[in-house]
Amino acid sequence: MADNDPDGHVDQAAAAMLEALFTQSPIGLHLVDPDMRVVRVNTATPWMRAAGLGEIRGRRVRDVYRLVDADVEALLKDVLDTGTPLLRHLVRILVDDPPTERMFEVSALRLEGPGGKVLGVGAIAVDVTERERAQARTRMLDRVRERVGRTLDPAVIGEELAAILVPDFADVVTVEVVDAVIRGDDPPLAHAPIGTLVMRTAFRSAADGTAQQVHAVGDVRRLAGPTPFTQALADLSPYLTLTTCTPQFTSTYRLVVWAKLVSVRGR
Repeated sequence: MADNDPDGHVDQAAAAMLEALFTQSPIGLHLVDPDMRVVRVNTATPWMRAAGLGEIRGRRVRDVYRLVDADVEALLKDVLDTGTPLLRHLVRILVDDPPTERMFEVSALRLEGPGGKVLGVGAIAVDVTERERAQARTRMLDRVRERVGRTLDPAVIGEELAAILVPDFADVVTVEVVDAVIRGDDPPLAHAPIGTLVMRTAFRSAADGTAQQVHAVGDVRRLAGPTPFTQALADLSPYLTLTTCTPQFTSTYRLVVWAKLVSVRGR
């Protein structure tokens, strides 16, 4: 490059561009040496790291990035050893405190100096959490449209719905239907009052069959109230509840607080 640029303007511009990428880019940049130790990172993705910028230089990659289902150091080591780029690889990472799972799309390239000397690995990480969640919601709705409602039996529909939602969307799903509807009556035109008889038509848990139910499928009971369940029947709005649950996602719980869910916003 020096032969074509005797004044070094191109080299200066390249250095300035690299500095801008590490100080201003909205995309996460990570530079790792051949020993898999962090050399430099930019400020775009502080939530991706388990420590602050000043604390991670010189630390092993595996100690800095908390992947859920993959070994980040193994991924980068493969790039370092083979020279084969890692392109748009999706990983799940725990961030923040308490830990929250977010999804990143990672690409990595081997860095080589003059004469082919291996200098390390450069990685780019883009937070694609909201994109992946939107795609997951679309896939879920597509499955519901394809598989639910092939019969008019509300009990069967409830079981079909629960089978689709667990475990991809929820850990536990309970479906309860107004008992009069099960017996063939029309759904109530007005809100369902406290004391309405409901039948549990489906229950599905991600706990591999070990969950214990307070009310078994097929049980008919009166809805006590006021609860988020009776309120949801009254105004057909979603409600968010905070409970202290027993282990393994059972339906034995103590309701702590509940409120109407007005909107959902990504972090």
